[in-house]
Amino acid sequence: MSKMKRTALLGISLVGLHLSVAAAQTSVISKATLDNIKPLLEKAGYIVVLDNTGKAPFFEVQNTDKELLFYLDFFNCTAAGCANALANISYEAKEFDKAPDLSSINAWNDQYTAQAYLDDEGNPHLVSSYLFTGGFTSANFTAWIKAYVDEDNDFYDALNK
Repeated sequence: MSKMKRTALLGISLVGLHLSVAAAQTSVISKATLDNIKPLLEKAGYIVVLDNTGKAPFFEVQNTDKELLFYLDFFNCTAAGCANALANISYEAKEFDKAPDLSSINAWNDQYTAQAYLDDEGNPHLVSSYLFTGGFTSANFTAWIKAYVDEDNDFYDALNK
């Protein structure tokens, strides 16, 4: 076999090896169960506490780096898994120099994927939803959580201006 053919075969073998490793890291998780999701969050560096006492289960999630506490609610859960999740956090309006108003909330919603609203007491909330239908990957799920945490930091800063 010529040196060129051996090099080409080695390159193809290495590409195949790389693809199989990448596929293993991003394999689809077909059931979105609390037991499947909790370790993904913990592996990503979050402290996770399950509360299963109400109508729908939720995780209390703490980001140890940024001292951020938020909630991850799960909906339409059956033995086959949960259909979707909602990341959410709320603040008290008095935490800010100027109470958030609809104008600042609407300006936020026009630029970010995580959406904000004011509750009846004028307290701001930031939410983001994730659909598990058809399966999900650990990489995609943890990227969604990271994006939510990053946007929450921006949200807090934007409201504190």
